[in-house]
Amino acid sequence: MVNVLNYTMNFCILLLICDLCRNLSNIGIVLALEKNADLNNYNAKYEELRENE
Repeated sequence: MVNVLNYTMNFCILLLICDLCRNLSNIGIVLALEKNADLNNYNAKYEELRENE
């Protein structure tokens, strides 16, 4: 019985770690997309300034 509880607890911990890694990965993707949007905005403003010269 103790073995079953131990395996169950280890499995739950493993699931929590997997979930945490997935969440961190999603946060990284969101941050990368935001940085990309900032760069696109910067490039658009730069092009606008070049056209106005």
